[in-house]
Amino acid sequence: MKLDVTTSGRVAVGPPGLARPVPRSARIVMTGQAPYELHLRLVFDERDQRLVVDELVVSRLPRGLPVRGAELARVKLADLVETTLTGEVLDERGWRGVVEDHRDHDQVAVDALVYALAHALGGQRPTQTVALARGLQPGSAIKRVMRARELGYLGEAQKGRSGGLASGTR
Repeated sequence: MKLDVTTSGRVAVGPPGLARPVPRSARIVMTGQAPYELHLRLVFDERDQRLVVDELVVSRLPRGLPVRGAELARVKLADLVETTLTGEVLDERGWRGVVEDHRDHDQVAVDALVYALAHALGGQRPTQTVALARGLQPGSAIKRVMRARELGYLGEAQKGRSGGLASGTR
């Protein structure tokens, strides 16, 4: 599989004083991976505070399967977006590097930064990303995220959706 990624523009994500830039838009082209070639265009959605797929082109490979819903369902688009964008924004230390870079800051705000970045980059489980960044068990960061919400670093949680950064954060 070959991935070609281009990004443009920047938007700051995270609590004031800790915010980090993420792409305002991105294009991901995936080739050499059956069953299809994919071209995705993503744009930062201010309301959702994350990069969202704005355009998706699915192409049949030469002598490959026709584009079918059942086959397309096997393509894990959310994972592709999250993994690709995370690789573009974070350094080789990954999520732990975000925590390491902010040892002298309010650690609740740092948890909010990790959460907001994971959310912005298409993460499907940003609370678990906080746990990963801290070297904790996957389900153990919920209290950290709840505390960040209580202090106004993150927006309110919505059923079935991760909440981005609160408007007018501290």
